[in-house]
Amino acid sequence: MYYPDDFKQKAKELYPSYYLLHEALDRGEARVGELLTTAWSKGVAFDVILKATSLEEIQKKARLGIERQRLYSEWLDRFGGEAKLKNLPGKELKSDEEGIVI
Repeated sequence: MYYPDDFKQKAKELYPSYYLLHEALDRGEARVGELLTTAWSKGVAFDVILKATSLEEIQKKARLGIERQRLYSEWLDRFGGEAKLKNLPGKELKSDEEGIVI
């Protein structure tokens, strides 16, 4: 699959340390959709919420989660038909450095 540079850049900015996603984007792999859906759908990790020192900190993480959800929706709209996804794999819950569960 071909992913335009603007889409790849947006994904890499929203997931700066998700190197598996970066590689899949660069290789044009259909599993990008699977990686995106498992990454955004879990929300903000409970431990991150409990450790937050301000409402603004939690809101920032929630906004990041919303942007990640929008990216997945964009992927579905633009590329989902080509990917022919079946069942999405399960994934252990863990937080990335931004506190979003991946």
